[in-house]
Amino acid sequence: MTFFSQWDPQQILLAFGGSLVFLLVCSQILLHVRHSRLEKRLNAMLQGSRGHDLETMLVEHRNTLNQLNVEHQEIREAVKGFQRLSDRNLRRLGLVRYDAFKENNGNLSYSLAVLNDAGSGFVVTGIFTQEQSRTYVKAVRSWGQAENVLTEEELKAIKLAYKDNGSILH
Repeated sequence: MTFFSQWDPQQILLAFGGSLVFLLVCSQILLHVRHSRLEKRLNAMLQGSRGHDLETMLVEHRNTLNQLNVEHQEIREAVKGFQRLSDRNLRRLGLVRYDAFKENNGNLSYSLAVLNDAGSGFVVTGIFTQEQSRTYVKAVRSWGQAENVLTEEELKAIKLAYKDNGSILH
């Protein structure tokens, strides 16, 4: 006979039932301990550095983000305005010095092109001799179109301005 054959079914059920209740109580205690730890971690996470809860911090961050988006849009509009202005800025220069009449030996005459990025602006030409000097200003559009005829030196100055390297050609 086996060990269990001496017991009746009620005793077997009571033995297993008691063990089962013991296991359930142990697992309940273990779950309670884990739950308590998780609850402490959650409370620590939800508590902000200044005593705010997570919801308050998220609302503050969202408001800050909205404000930054508005400022970003304002900056973008300002940059677009500066880009439109920079296209009109006279920032490309070309200078050519030369001797207009091959008599002075000093390259005292010059043509200075002052243009924007679209090639519009003006050319100033100063011609010097021993007896007199003259200065001419001519409007320029599209890298060389002008109402008056441009000299070879003025065209060279415009080409230098197009290259935008600030070179001086003798």
